[in-house]
This record gives sequence, C-alpha cells and structure tokens, in this order.
Amino acid sequence: MLLKLKNLLPSKILINNLFTNKSTRQTIFKNTFWLSFSLFFSKTVKYFLIIYAARILGAKEYGAFNFALSFSALFYVFADLGISSLISREIAKDKEKEIPISAGFTLKIFLAIFTFLLIVFVSFFVPYTEKIKTTIWLMAIFTLLNGMTNYFYNCFYGKEEMQYQAITEAIEATVTTLLGIYLISLLPRAYILASAYVVSAFCAFIVIIPIYQRKFGRFLQLDLNVQKWKKILTQAWPITLSWVCFNILTYTDITFLGFFKLFEQAGYYSASQKIVSLLILPSNIIITSVFPTLTKVSLDNKEKAQRVFDFQNFLLLSVILPLVFGGYFFSKEIIYFLYTSQYDNSILSLKILLPVSFLTYFSFVLGNLLFIFNYQKKTFWAYFYGAVLNVILNSLFIPRWGMYGAGYATFISTLFTFLILFYLSRKFTSLKFINLNLIKGGGILTLNSLLMIYFIFKYFSYLTILKKVFIGAFIYFLFLLILWFINKKFKFLSI
Repeated sequence: MLLKLKNLLPSKILINNLFTNKSTRQTIFKNTFWLSFSLFFSKTVKYFLIIYAARILGAKEYGAFNFALSFSALFYVFADLGISSLISREIAKDKEKEIPISAGFTLKIFLAIFTFLLIVFVSFFVPYTEKIKTTIWLMAIFTLLNGMTNYFYNCFYGKEEMQYQAITEAIEATVTTLLGIYLISLLPRAYILASAYVVSAFCAFIVIIPIYQRKFGRFLQLDLNVQKWKKILTQAWPITLSWVCFNILTYTDITFLGFFKLFEQAGYYSASQKIVSLLILPSNIIITSVFPTLTKVSLDNKEKAQRVFDFQNFLLLSVILPLVFGGYFFSKEIIYFLYTSQYDNSILSLKILLPVSFLTYFSFVLGNLLFIFNYQKKTFWAYFYGAVLNVILNSLFIPRWGMYGAGYATFISTLFTFLILFYLSRKFTSLKFINLNLIKGGGILTLNSLLMIYFIFKYFSYLTILKKVFIGAFIYFLFLLILWFINKKFKFLSI
C-alpha cells in the first residue's frame, strides 16, 4: 500500500511523464517540453551574447561575423547529405538494421573533413578575404562540429528521447555565452566571437558521446563498408538536395550582401534576421516533437494521423500568429530594446521578414509531410525552384535596394516555395493541410491575436516593450484558455 502511495507522489508522476513514453499525446507533450526547454534556454542565453556582440562589435564587424556564419552554413549540407534525417526516420520506424547508425556516422566524419577543406578553398575567393578568412575558418569548424552533434540528436529523435539534447544544448549555450562575452570584452573582433562558438561546439560533442553510449548501450565504431554507404546515400540524396536549396533560401541574402561588400548593411539585416530566427524556433520544437508519432500512425491509421496533424498545425498557428502581429506592430520598440537606436535601419527589414517566419512554419510542415510519405524527391524540386528564384532576385534587388531588396527577395521566394509544397502535399499525401479545422482555428487565433494588440494599444501603450510582451502573452493565453473550455463543451474544433 505504501509503495502504491509512493508511486502516486506528484514528483514521481512528474518524473515519469517527463522521462517515459506512455501515450501518444503525453509523448508529444514530453518531447515538446524538452525541446522547448532546450531551445528556450540555449537561445535565450545565447541571445544575451548576440545582443552584447551587436552592440560591442558594431554593425560592420557584427556583419562580418554573420557573413562568415552564413557562408559556412551554405556548405553544411555537404557534411550531412541528409544522413541525420534519414537515420531519425528509420529509427522511428524500427528499421535501424536497414540504415546502420555506425555506417552513417563514419560517412559523416569523412564528409565533414571534405566540407571543411572545401570551405577553406572557396573562402579565398571572398572579397576582403584577408580580413575575415580566419572568422570563416573558425565558423566552418563550429558548423561541422555542430553537425556531428546533431547526428546524435537525430538518433534520440527517432527514439522520442529529446531530453538528452536539452542537457547538451544547455551546456553548449552556457559555454558560448560566458566565454563569448568575456573574450569580446577583451578584444571586440569577429574572429574572437567565432572562437567562443568553436569551443562550445567541441564541449557539446564531448558531452553527447557518453550520453549516447549509455542510452544505446554501445559506442559508435567506424564502419567502412562502402555498400552500406551507397545504400544510405541512395536514400538520402533527395534530402540532401532539398537542404542545399533550403540553405540557399536561408543564407543567400547575407552572403550576397557580403559579396557586394555591404558588410554594414549585413549587420543591420542580421539584427532583424536574428529576431525572425528566434520566432521560427517554436516550429522546430513542435514539428520535431510530433514527427516520430506522425510517422508511425501515418502508415496504418489515416484518421488518427489526420488528428495528430491537425493538432500540430493548431499548435503552430497558436504560436506564430501572435508573434507575427506583435513583432510587426512593435518592431521599432523591439529593435531599440535589443540593439539600441544605432540599429534603426533594421526596423523596416524586420517588418519585411516577419511574414517569412509564418511561411517558413508551414513550409516545414508540408516538407516534413512529404518526407514522412517518402516523397522527399518532390520536396527537393520545391526548394530548388525557390532557391533559384532567390538567387535571381537577390542579384537583381540588392544592387538597387540593398538589404531591403534582400528581404523582399527572401519573402517572394519563400512564398513561391510554400505554394509549390502545398500543391505537392495535396497531390501526393493522404493528409489534408487546409481543412475546416485549420480555417476555424486560424480565424479564431487571428481574432485572438488582434484583440491582444488592441488591448495593449488601448490600455498599456505607456509601458516598456518588455512589460507589453508579458501583458500581451497573459492576455493571449487567457483568451486561449477560454477557447479551450468552450471547445471542450461544444467541440467546434476536432483537435
């Protein structure tokens, strides 16, 4: 009897729910909690470093750092070739024997070395190479170390064990921020900040290895079986090409600004882009949390899969809509609060990029849906056409409008990609993206977001932006809570 009571203690129940997979919804919420904790902690802590660096380094030096990061990230896909995503999917389907983890990891090691050498070679063709090549090389090391760590994360994704990523990313963020602030306070240079990123990535890689060994019961050994490599690459190449095109969509703007020698504008643009990147984080949390469950049920239970899909999309709408509306109406206050008035030029670029976050949310959804149904080759073509359009528009718009042209190019190409993905998902998958649930939920959440903005302007306009954010969040979630109780009674939303 005492043992049963002990097992019912709140702390025991909480620990079980956070570390054990029990039901579909509980597992989704458990994974969402850990990914939320991981990303919220790591990105919030790192954001202190980003803001501090933007102020200390100045727009030009900060722009050089972000150019180096974007330039290196463009090549990251060659260090992965879609292997990590493929491993995650196969583990979720209990097909680990078909795609061996050790073979995939060994292949990634060789690809990482090749990619680093490629980045070093291409960096000599960058304008002002002598001034920023050290930063580029350091960010190349960071990107590749981070990619190796992400391989382990994807193994845990397949097992629906996201808590191990939370531990590792918390350590990485802490090291980056503390070391970065200390180093650039001594010498405010882009390559010094890049050094802090490299050290933190190495720490994360060292931490995740014993965690993996304990969870999977073995350590990854080198597997030089070329036939296994060929099998992995055969299945992974569409993912690879999709990521190449997605990276072009994401990083072309900063890279083009650097090649046009507009490093100061790159700094202003990066400031607004960092805010948008922060807004996109919740989508990664939700989609990654739902992915293993949706993958399993989509194979044999269409009705349940549609419910899970609708639930995911409602969660995404409930997050992105208030962020976009709030970001647009309070863009000036946000920029001044984070970066001071010296980044006044970032306000318009932030307004241009905010709709991109909305489109990115649901491009992820549709691309992920095609991947689950094994149509990743179709996803590639969507991102390919979007990437080509992005390159063309950037080359035309940036010489004329500078960083604002980069923003318009990104928005148009992201919208174009989204429309193609929507068409492909509608044609080749059995799950419906736009249905009555999404329309009703989207309408209610839009009204909810506008009411939040109205109340802030009407009654709290005199407050600082930080207080407005907390009050707006309270108002919004109060309306959401009311909506939940109403829906529980009348069932007008099937989620």
